[in-house]
Amino acid sequence: MQRICVLGASRVAGAHVVRLACSQGSDVRAITRNPATTRVPDGANVIQSDVYDRQFYERLAVMAYTSNGWQMSSENVSRAA
Repeated sequence: MQRICVLGASRVAGAHVVRLACSQGSDVRAITRNPATTRVPDGANVIQSDVYDRQFYERLAVMAYTSNGWQMSSENVSRAA
């Protein structure tokens, strides 16, 4: 199963990518500033965050896909900050 993280999931292009990825069976993380107004298909996980917030990268943004699933990578967080 492909795992993806979509930034701007409540906007036109992001919402389309979320729908398409879900329809193809991907494991989707939909990142948005306002989850209350974000409509996603069943199976997508909505995560509230803002890419302009430095803590975004510390909390979740640089999730590295490994054979064990989604994991935070402290090395990637350091590079992204």
